[in-house]
This record gives sequence, C-alpha cells and structure tokens, in this order.
Amino acid sequence: MKVNFKDNATSYDCSEPVEQKIFRSGMPAGWAIMFQIFADLSSTEVDEIITPESISEMTFTNESEETFIVTGYSNITACTIRHSDTSTRIEVQFTKMEGVN
Repeated sequence: MKVNFKDNATSYDCSEPVEQKIFRSGMPAGWAIMFQIFADLSSTEVDEIITPESISEMTFTNESEETFIVTGYSNITACTIRHSDTSTRIEVQFTKMEGVN
C-alpha cells in the first residue's frame, strides 16, 4: 500500500491504515488513524512532510491500484521513527475531533 499526503508529489510505502473512534465519557469525540510509513527519512524530513495541512487529505493506494481518500485529520498526536539495520519505519497517529475543523 502507498500513501500520498496533500500537496506532496511523493507517495510512500505504508501499512494498511486503521481508523478508531474516540470516545470521552462514553460520548463520541472524534477519530484516530494509525499506520506505518516505510521510508528512509530523518526527523527533519518527517517534519517537512507531515504537517496539519498535509494530513488533512491522504490518498491511499493498494496493490490493485485502487485508491481511497481519507480527509479531515488535523492533529498529529504521535510520530515515532524506528531505525534498524535494514529499514526505517515511521509510526504515525493523527486525530480529528468532532466539532473542530
């Protein structure tokens, strides 16, 4: 699978995204999306790519070239870069809260 962030010409290999409903005191409060990006990027490069504006529209493309677009995310709630001898994985979590644009 690949992800393309809004206004970025580069697509990045990624895991399948998972969206999860957020509840506070039993009431719906928004959504979170989590996935991993597989790319050899530094923290500086990640900061340039992943911004509140760029995550507002993400296009995911599967191996069959089918695409789906996820919109409305504006908060970067977690970003972890895992470097290993053979690869780099960037684990991200974004949120969109109900009633907040």
